[in-house]
Amino acid sequence: MGQDNFTPQKRYSTGGGGGLPINNYDATGGGRNRAFPGMPRGRQMHKTFNNIKITVLCGLVTILVLRGTIGVGNLGSSEAEAINQHLIEETNRILAEIRSDSDPNDPDERTETELNPNVTYTLGPKISVWDQQRKVWLSENPEFPNFVNGKAQMLLVTGSSPKPCDNPIGDHYLLKAIKNKIDYCRLHGIEIVYNMAH
Repeated sequence: MGQDNFTPQKRYSTGGGGGLPINNYDATGGGRNRAFPGMPRGRQMHKTFNNIKITVLCGLVTILVLRGTIGVGNLGSSEAEAINQHLIEETNRILAEIRSDSDPNDPDERTETELNPNVTYTLGPKISVWDQQRKVWLSENPEFPNFVNGKAQMLLVTGSSPKPCDNPIGDHYLLKAIKNKIDYCRLHGIEIVYNMAH
């Protein structure tokens, strides 16, 4: 196949020996170029510095990737992080105070007593002649008529606790209920009073 007349070529040294070196010590130029045999000293240093540069660059990229993914160390952001943490704690404290509707520095604040469902409550003295008193009051106060446009005048009184509910869904239902009452009163010409007093 064309390889019948193949003859190996020999390389001759330009040095005074006329042949190949006998041991490795002579081949590396006196032991100086062991890492890169047969390479000049300047080229060898240039290649070493390039390898060091690549190693340092890879190390820096590795540190940046690790810091970005798992947060290795607080590299210079400890003061900003401390300020941010303080703001979060202060905001949570204020929200807790608003939700509890109490001032921790208020010495006059009463502690709430437990409600006993067996105790009966009264709204005041019993009214025995309600219709007669209402007739007298309406005759003495004509600016508050009994009927407006042929319809009986009505007032819906409703209310809720000033404190938020323990469960956020309770606040949601309370809001829906008051919106429903307001819409009903608006559609039927009824006045409404909403009370949040204790």
